[in-house]
Amino acid sequence: HLANGEVALAREIVERARRSAPADVGVALDHVRLLRQSGDAERAREVVAGLREARPDDVEVIEADFRVAIAVGDRARARAAAEAMLAARPSAPLGPYMAGALSE
Repeated sequence: HLANGEVALAREIVERARRSAPADVGVALDHVRLLRQSGDAERAREVVAGLREARPDDVEVIEADFRVAIAVGDRARARAAAEAMLAARPSAPLGPYMAGALSE
C-alpha cells in the first residue's frame, strides 16, 4: 500500500499486525521501514531503539537502526550500528558497507 501512496492504510495494517503479534520482530521491522519510508523517521528511531534494546545482536535490527540513524542524521548512532554489525558478523559484507557509507 505504501508504494501506491496509501500511507494511512499501510500504517493501519502494520499497526494492527503489531498489536496482534507484539513480539514478532519481522512485523516490528516492517513497522520501522514503513515509518522511515513514509517520512516519520523520528518515530522509527523510537521503535528501532526498543528493538535494539531487546535484540542487540540481531543483524536485521542493527541494519534497521543504521538506516534510521542515517535518515535522521544521527551519524554517531549510525557509526555505532556499523560497529555492532562488524562485531556481530565480521565476515559479512554489510558491516564494511555500512562503515564505508559513513566515510563519504
